[in-house]
Amino acid sequence: MNTMIFTIAMTILLQPTLKYEFPCPRHSMKCYPEVVMPGESLYILVEVENPYDKPIYIDDIYRPNDGDIKIRIQDSKKESQPLLFEVFVYRLANYPLYLAEVNPGETRVIGALSINIPSLEDLHEPFWENHLKGISSEGKDFLLQVSVISRPWASNFKLLKDNEFVDFLTQKTNAEHLLHGLEITLGQRILMKSRPVREMAMIERWYDNTPKEFFPEPIGGVTSLGNNPQLSSNVFWSKVIRVQNENYSQWLFVRRGNRYPGDPNAPTTWQGWKELEESITPSTMRDEIRLTRMVIQFCDTRDAKVLDELKNWFDGMNEVQRTVMAKSIRDRAEHTYGEKLLPQFGEIYQTIREFDVVPIPESNEKHLRNLGLLE
Repeated sequence: MNTMIFTIAMTILLQPTLKYEFPCPRHSMKCYPEVVMPGESLYILVEVENPYDKPIYIDDIYRPNDGDIKIRIQDSKKESQPLLFEVFVYRLANYPLYLAEVNPGETRVIGALSINIPSLEDLHEPFWENHLKGISSEGKDFLLQVSVISRPWASNFKLLKDNEFVDFLTQKTNAEHLLHGLEITLGQRILMKSRPVREMAMIERWYDNTPKEFFPEPIGGVTSLGNNPQLSSNVFWSKVIRVQNENYSQWLFVRRGNRYPGDPNAPTTWQGWKELEESITPSTMRDEIRLTRMVIQFCDTRDAKVLDELKNWFDGMNEVQRTVMAKSIRDRAEHTYGEKLLPQFGEIYQTIREFDVVPIPESNEKHLRNLGLLE
């Protein structure tokens, strides 16, 4: 049972020296694919395991958009570049802290993430421009670094006796870090190879054709479209996808932050997405286009064959990619709240729901049930 403890500000500090020690879960990560081309989506699972003989408690929700999980890519010279998650509107928010119990030997997914390498807006950042110019079919090695904020003392303070907890809080260092946490960094090697010349030229056209005010701006460790002063809400929510003779925002169908392609380069119909899909080398960039095409196609046609195709595809998919994509479909379905397309998104989600093994935060269950996404 999750328990709400108190409200905290999500900030990051390095590991402190504490008088009291608390059980900290064992962290691990999995990433797919390990060989990529420019413009790919990386799929990352971050998990924790309880190595103790008693239950421990962790945060019920890890928010990459607030710095709970951060990603960087490092080259052979140890120069690094952040891979930033995107939010619609950036704000420093206080959240209630909900806890999840992890039983002995249990493993729990705390992050099912997808992110572009690089994002389209970063294509000509010095780090990427330098590496992409010299990339070959043999490839270049990079180190993917995933940093997680762990708050073992915040989530396990109930292990202290009452008088010990009061003593703990009276120590300034301990009290500060009770609210913050220590940063744990995990790593995995990634090999980046060259993409076919024709496809790189297409990506360059997407970059050149995109008005720069359509690109998000870095702020507070994330990127945000909503904080771009040149971007009106009408442009941000521009309805460019045609479904059942009505126009909808691309962000109902496309993973947030993924501009491979985005407005104004995105096809407007599922037939256009299908044509684009068939023109691209097998890759996770194509996989994201395929998923978008399926979602748009089913919303437009309600053709059961599309759901069959989706289910068969997921059946044979790499486990990491499948888990992340299933969570992504849940998110897209949730974001259709108030839209006419909610029933279609519900059917899509139910088709692959067995693969959505990422725990649903207790604070979100009621909302998903009200939308009909959970029984």
